[in-house]
Amino acid sequence: MTVQQAKKEYGFFDTMSAITYIMEAGKQNFTAEAIEQEKKEILDEDAKIKAKGNIPIISAEYQFHILDIAYKLAQLPTSELMKNYKI
Repeated sequence: MTVQQAKKEYGFFDTMSAITYIMEAGKQNFTAEAIEQEKKEILDEDAKIKAKGNIPIISAEYQFHILDIAYKLAQLPTSELMKNYKI
């Protein structure tokens, strides 16, 4: 199902409410502790890749950068995040 199909089947308001619910649930789970755990997993994966003599496609540092931005954005009201999506 696409968002457009959901809008046709359930209507705009119900579809947007469902998307908002998904975003809220995700934001609630986007804690500082979850970020630190994710960073540990990134470092572990980075070490495995490098141990094989390979170079990661995306550096651990850049992934940390994106996670830090995401964490800051997760602090915003969902309505602020949704303003930037044209659905």
